[in-house]
Amino acid sequence: MNEPEPSGRRSRSWVNVVVQAAAALAVVVGAVLIGSALFGGSNDDQAADVGDARASLNISCFVYRDVNWSGSYDLGDRPYAALRVDGIGADTAVTATSNTAGFANFEMLLGGDGVLVAQPGSYRFEASPGAGWELTSGDATRTIEFVELEQSPAGIVATEQCEPFGLVPSLTIRGSVAEGADVEIESDAGPVDVEIIDGLEFLARVSPGAWTVNVIEGEVTQTRRVNVTDASVVLSALSEDPETIAPRADAVVVNFDDFTTANTITEIPNGYGEVNWANWVATHRILYGGPGYVNVGTSGEFVAYNSSGHPAMISSETPFDLVGGYFGVAWPEAEPHDIVVQAWRGETLLATDSFRGTTSGPLYFAADYRSVTRVEISSTANWQFVVDDLELRTGD
Repeated sequence: MNEPEPSGRRSRSWVNVVVQAAAALAVVVGAVLIGSALFGGSNDDQAADVGDARASLNISCFVYRDVNWSGSYDLGDRPYAALRVDGIGADTAVTATSNTAGFANFEMLLGGDGVLVAQPGSYRFEASPGAGWELTSGDATRTIEFVELEQSPAGIVATEQCEPFGLVPSLTIRGSVAEGADVEIESDAGPVDVEIIDGLEFLARVSPGAWTVNVIEGEVTQTRRVNVTDASVVLSALSEDPETIAPRADAVVVNFDDFTTANTITEIPNGYGEVNWANWVATHRILYGGPGYVNVGTSGEFVAYNSSGHPAMISSETPFDLVGGYFGVAWPEAEPHDIVVQAWRGETLLATDSFRGTTSGPLYFAADYRSVTRVEISSTANWQFVVDDLELRTGD
């Protein structure tokens, strides 16, 4: 990017000199007044001046994705962005959403205008999980008492902190099915109910653990084994290799965290994960405002996305397997549009799958694509999708 010519090379007019001198004088006078207010004068004057110098502070409610479903914030859990939290007082109500660090912030200032906590009293903070999400950290409401403390920075303080809100998704396994086919899904604990939607899609509500999915079409049964962790799973519509498909334990995980430094973006280079990349960018999760860059991540600090919303490709002259990966979208406006995944072996198109992603968290796409040479991933409306922890098998 070309920088503009520095304006300092031009001669300054006497008007500019006078204005800058006046500004400098104002800074000096302000500094003297502040110093006097903080360190001089009688006790009464000092108390009044401290009050005049107050600034609002935040009372923050932290929101996290409870990766291990423990009900408390601990190692491995991740900040959660864009969760709505309502702050409610006796005569005030303010809505905040958690930021990219997971904090929903509310201002407090004794006697302040337009802030939630302006007077002592009891305030409620209520979290509103989105569709498909639930709290593990107890009730959705936190009640906190605030009291006046004259010498504190804001003049008012909380008697306790807001206990963090932990979220988990309502887990499902879903996929497409031929009309008339039957689907059975079970774990070691037994089978679960399977819903067939419009005769073309199946859906089952599950819990974390190992699951077996049998799709039965006439005399042919296709068996898929799925390990559900902290994300719902969508299965690809495989059309070949109806025999049992191996679990994904032997895959190499490409996590986008180990080839660049923090707090930056970079084009993903060919050779990373032993495959080639086109139109892929790795970004630190806090560099963009889209909540999907934070919520879809499953490991480390980086995720990958398709630059400018255009299709992105993974390829190799040597066939590889795309086992699966975690997918979502960066922005809420992208949620109504499909993510489309296509796989080729040479010039032959082997598979086309589509599903909807969200900004609220990752969806695991169980591709199970075998011996492919190119995979193209796109958005039907050219929005940015977000990917983390792709699982590949390369070599023999």
